[in-house]
Amino acid sequence: MLQQFEIGLDLTGPQRASVGKILWERDAEIAAYHSEIRASGVFWVWGHEKKSREILAVSQARVTSILSPEQAQRLSRLYEDGRLSEGVSFEITPEMVVLR
Repeated sequence: MLQQFEIGLDLTGPQRASVGKILWERDAEIAAYHSEIRASGVFWVWGHEKKSREILAVSQARVTSILSPEQAQRLSRLYEDGRLSEGVSFEITPEMVVLR
């Protein structure tokens, strides 16, 4: 994912480091959230979608905040064009209860 940012936005060295840190923190937050779900044994579809969108939106806002206005516009276009599509998958195991 970081490589897609680098190519599409022409990041500077400090920006690249900051984006890498933001993406790592985002992934760690998602992993922690998924651990909570596994521990509870209950997967709530709507709740997962909502929480995932929130995590992704916060990380996107953090990335945007370190970009120049031109880079921020390019980032927006990358998302709109689907070249930086982000999704959060979760593997449901047989013993889990799924709420829709």
